[in-house]
Amino acid sequence: MTNENESYNGWANYQTWKVALNIDNEESTYNESRDLIRYNRVKNGDDLKAWFCEIAQTQEQGFYRLCDSWSESELNEVDFDEIYNNYAQEFEEEENEADNEADIKNQLENEMENQKEKMGLKGGED
Repeated sequence: MTNENESYNGWANYQTWKVALNIDNEESTYNESRDLIRYNRVKNGDDLKAWFCEIAQTQEQGFYRLCDSWSESELNEVDFDEIYNNYAQEFEEEENEADNEADIKNQLENEMENQKEKMGLKGGED
């Protein structure tokens, strides 16, 4: 295992990377974690940690055993704020993308209307 204070694969440390990886690798937890944040049922890293620990206790397979195999100090090393912020940033980027796409669509529709008007004017002049 790496030094607890060392970053790991772009995350604060190994423990944070491991939890984020396992949340993301299970489709059900991936979708649930995003929905919890998207609909403001999870509002910060502490809420995300509470959710994670709750589901870890109710499951018996896969990464859910993580809480059982790690000491409490290892679990406390997980930077749930970083995981939360990463997911929240994904939503912000998705929203910005959607806004940009809507703007482009509106611009194209306006251009088409302008072209139709010009064509109508030219047609009337002939």
